[in-house]
Amino acid sequence: MTRPQTLDDPDAGKRQAWPVGEWVDSPTQVQHDEVTGRRFRILTGGIGNNRHIYFNRANFTGDGRYAILLSDRTGNWQIYAYDRAAERIRRLTDVELDPGRPSIDPLRPLLYYTQGSAVHRLDIDTLEESVVYTHPTPVGGTFLLMDISGDGQYLGFMEIGPYDRAEDNTADFVRRYEARPLSSFWIATADGAKVWRAHEEKRHLQHLLFNPLDPTTLMFCYEGPWDRVEQRMWLMKWDGSQIRPLRYQEHPDLAIGHEYWLADGQHVDYVRRRKGWPTAVCRIDVRTGVETVLTSHAFSHFVSDRSGDWIVGDDAQHVALLDVKSGEIVPLVRHGQELTIANTLYHPHPAFSPDGRLIVFCRHVERGHNDVCLIERQDQGGLDCWRRS
Repeated sequence: MTRPQTLDDPDAGKRQAWPVGEWVDSPTQVQHDEVTGRRFRILTGGIGNNRHIYFNRANFTGDGRYAILLSDRTGNWQIYAYDRAAERIRRLTDVELDPGRPSIDPLRPLLYYTQGSAVHRLDIDTLEESVVYTHPTPVGGTFLLMDISGDGQYLGFMEIGPYDRAEDNTADFVRRYEARPLSSFWIATADGAKVWRAHEEKRHLQHLLFNPLDPTTLMFCYEGPWDRVEQRMWLMKWDGSQIRPLRYQEHPDLAIGHEYWLADGQHVDYVRRRKGWPTAVCRIDVRTGVETVLTSHAFSHFVSDRSGDWIVGDDAQHVALLDVKSGEIVPLVRHGQELTIANTLYHPHPAFSPDGRLIVFCRHVERGHNDVCLIERQDQGGLDCWRRS
């Protein structure tokens, strides 16, 4: 539903100036963190609420020029492209439902998103749009886009069967775990010509992710309260065969989560918790099962760059950078967010640009707004990399 514009709404006038398809000048605002002294750029200017896509999906086009983000500045959530070179923003969609977490083709200027059970493909340059597939979702169920393969040729989806949902995010997270609705993973060619069900079971399933180098291999998880999920991470082939635990949880008090593939397709990073032990960010070799502890820093969410040599994450106060080789942690900027399940929409969820030199994150600002921001991985060279693709 579109939010009404009233005289009491300080953004009412601004929301009228965002037509679909037209580029609107949006100079970035350079600020310095009062504690770290680091410079960062605000892309979205405090207009409405804004968020980037997600830590385990691309947030930039493959050439790094466009940052893709979502904003409710028009009154409901739409997808926007921010042109870093020209410092301008373009509204890409005019949809009724929240497009959720779109997936960007890593090789082409295309993005995919769902509206109900319909899967849309949108050309970022021409705005040509088509529905490539419509899923037969059961009444009361939900159909969500999960991931796109590293070659842009396949899409992964999740269907959640009907269950008695809770209005509150935190309560529903637990309710879905306990209800265990019939849920399934689906794979489709990017043109929607071929679609098949890869796996289904009565579980709280989540995080279906293609191996970056092998679309026939996927990782998924059993979701829910971490201390109640007995086996979090799983691997499978895209035909539903060879399902096996990725990292066997040998102790009942062991909790694992926040998993993602590294670009090499051979390693997975995740957080590991156990009573009496320090929280650890770990890396596992999928081929050998060898686990390595990278740091015990209290990251809530984190992700590595393509090289695997740097990790960026959010802790209670900061977006912080980990040099994997040295183990050094560097606070970059305060994010001002609450890292709770109830606030998942605006978690900082920092992530790297394709070349690893920029970090995108969500930051809480005045009057309750949330902005999408960029900060350099390192200070060397000033802001020279800002306009580079």
